[in-house]
Amino acid sequence: MVEVVDTTAPVLTCPGDVTEECDGPGGRHVTLVASAVDTCDDDVTITNDFTAGGPDAPATYPVGTTPVTFTAVDDAGNT
Repeated sequence: MVEVVDTTAPVLTCPGDVTEECDGPGGRHVTLVASAVDTCDDDVTITNDFTAGGPDAPATYPVGTTPVTFTAVDDAGNT
């Protein structure tokens, strides 16, 4: 009997911290993009907690600090 398992989480690469000058009353439009790779899954699911864009979090960010958290999950449920 052979059992092959996937217990290794995907490797997530997040954009670095960004500092931008406000260019309007709403703040500033900034584009953030994350990526992920996984040994067993060619199509890792990436989400973020600021937009519905998955790995892409382009939005108008308000003046101040806005944390954005990206999460990667592979087909085996490894996060």
